[in-house]
Amino acid sequence: MIVSTDKLGEEALALHRAAIKAACDAGARRILYTSHMGALEDSPLAPAAQHWATEKDLETSGVSFTALRHGFYAESCLQMIGHGLQAGELRVPQDGPVSWTVRADLAEADAAILAAEEAWDGITPPLTATEAVTMAEIALMAATVLGREVRHTVVPDEEWVKETTEAGMPAVYAAMLLGIFRAARRGDFAATDPALKTILGRDPKSLRDVIAASCA
Repeated sequence: MIVSTDKLGEEALALHRAAIKAACDAGARRILYTSHMGALEDSPLAPAAQHWATEKDLETSGVSFTALRHGFYAESCLQMIGHGLQAGELRVPQDGPVSWTVRADLAEADAAILAAEEAWDGITPPLTATEAVTMAEIALMAATVLGREVRHTVVPDEEWVKETTEAGMPAVYAAMLLGIFRAARRGDFAATDPALKTILGRDPKSLRDVIAASCA
């Protein structure tokens, strides 16, 4: 099992290639890799393009592989917009639906796939929660959970980056996070699939569950 790095660019690809080589040298019969839904060569989100490139490296490794196409982590959503939810206003760029998925559910599914006697060969379907939601829908969801108004305000990309960096986020990460909104506009993260539910044998948790737990 190769867990994707949190680095960016060529550093990330080099680390993944080193891990693939180490697995091959050790005689691994199959490599599992934590990839991401929306892994596309032209993705506006840098890590998604990196996942695509690593999947190509796995295809040419000579070893059987399973690329685990994780849904977007619900916990990452709260890291991005949690302050806005608490403040009562989501000031975000134009977006699109995203199937936010709980990490614990994905970890359970990964373990089940890793332990399964029959291998899931190649790229999995999107391992996602059962719904994809927009930021406007998240604002309504949060308002219901919190019991108070949460406004949704669309701001230009440049203004959002400026506000985010002025709040203390390094520019490189603000630019990367903008890629999430830009890719979501294209529908890159809108897919949902029953695969995760089937593997778990139950409904996956939702973003609403994560928001409710964070406010408990």
